[in-house]
Amino acid sequence: MTGPGRPRLGERRRGGRGAGRGRDAEAALSRIEELTLAERDVLRLLGTGLSNAEIAGQLYLSAGTVKAHISRTLTRTGCANRVQAAVLAHDVGLLNDR
Repeated sequence: MTGPGRPRLGERRRGGRGAGRGRDAEAALSRIEELTLAERDVLRLLGTGLSNAEIAGQLYLSAGTVKAHISRTLTRTGCANRVQAAVLAHDVGLLNDR
């Protein structure tokens, strides 16, 4: 997801619209630090409102793999459901990576 000349996730968010939120943005970022790249990709697409099947199609994964990624993401981030995970994806700036 990052590369030469591309800011890291936290750098992009701190300098953007959420900069005034400081601690909230930092707390949200800390909740996704342990996610794998695949889990972040799934979280990003979940945040756009896609279904498991649609996410699977976009990432060339099986629906079962997407379901497993979402389950692990919810557990690791402490989100109770997809809506909370989508809000988290928005808060950390994952939706800007489209």
